[in-house]
Amino acid sequence: MIEVKNLYKSYREKDVLNGVTCSFESGFVYSIVAPNGTGKTTFISILSGLLAPTSGEISFSGDNSIKNTYVVLAGEKNLYAKNTVKENAMYIGRISGKTTKEIKKQTDFLRNRFPVYNDVFDSLVEKLSYGQKRLVALLSSVIADSSCIIIDEVSEGLDMNHISLLLDMIEYLKKDRIIILASHDYEFVANVSDYNWFLKDGCFQKMYGRLSKDQLVSIYKELYTVMKD
Repeated sequence: MIEVKNLYKSYREKDVLNGVTCSFESGFVYSIVAPNGTGKTTFISILSGLLAPTSGEISFSGDNSIKNTYVVLAGEKNLYAKNTVKENAMYIGRISGKTTKEIKKQTDFLRNRFPVYNDVFDSLVEKLSYGQKRLVALLSSVIADSSCIIIDEVSEGLDMNHISLLLDMIEYLKKDRIIILASHDYEFVANVSDYNWFLKDGCFQKMYGRLSKDQLVSIYKELYTVMKD
């Protein structure tokens, strides 16, 4: 579990996060929904240890820790374009403390479980489609043996086929992990999320369970009527 208590973050006396309190448990997908510029990226950066809060506390229990938190960034920033998928997997595994044998065991499993990964395993990353890069970046979190995976704009730029594959991957990955999404794709959020947090005025509003796309849009409009997405 990850517990966040009274998290504050200010930039030049401007409060971006204003007492965020929430918790995340393994086995579930959580989505953070809010317009741009409301603090989503700041919150993710603090949760993953890339940014220090002004005040507040984040506690980890079980297998969860900042070290075991993996961030899949928007676009294709998690991979080395001039290397193959295999070489990327080896690098990510080694910097995560895994042996060559452990990395091979994990990649062999992923290649069998997700044929799309096997198809591109020996390919240069720069030769992959945008969708393939996103899927490979997500599976890299498994190589790193991450217990918490944070995905920024998870379905951005993906076609329907890759979105379907992505849904399958996330459903598999959440079994013994915390999955946190930051996304504006409400249809995708509705299809995959167990819980939804709406961020406004620097803190999370009421947490909702599973919502339909129409329910998400309705809540979004109610909360952010004067804001532009």
